[in-house]
Amino acid sequence: MPIFSKSDILNTQRLNFEESLTFDQEVFASNPRINKVEEVVVKGHAYYDDQEDVIRFDVDLSGIMLCPCAITLQELEVAFHTQASLVCSLTKARDEDELEANGDVIDLNPSIFQLLMSEVPLKVTVDNPDYPKGQGWKVVSEKEYTKEKGSEMDPRLAKLKEFKFEDKED
Repeated sequence: MPIFSKSDILNTQRLNFEESLTFDQEVFASNPRINKVEEVVVKGHAYYDDQEDVIRFDVDLSGIMLCPCAITLQELEVAFHTQASLVCSLTKARDEDELEANGDVIDLNPSIFQLLMSEVPLKVTVDNPDYPKGQGWKVVSEKEYTKEKGSEMDPRLAKLKEFKFEDKED
């Protein structure tokens, strides 16, 4: 997990990192839009910005998340990739977006988890799903629904087809 020593970063001009991450499946239990993640890799570099007295992290996060189909609940693989710049204040954090060092330790885990969760799609669907069906009911695609409804005319409006419009000139 990406945990850094403040002194290591201050002693080098640029600290490069690349790590594979694993997350317990339980951390996703409260979010029904994601089941788990696989092959998560975080890489980037950290450097000290002496003008603002902060440590900056340029982070590249990628991997695969397994999300349920919104219609069939079939598990689908969704690739994700995001980049972010994180800032860690060496004194007290100036705003809520800045990380704060805990002694000599800078823990990026909460920020990386937040980045990951921001990439979870609102909904995913299988391209050509086998829609669920039961006795007397079935789920249809929107395309099928409009095709069926487009060919049928509402019987209450059928008489309007016979109506002839007359032009009145004053």
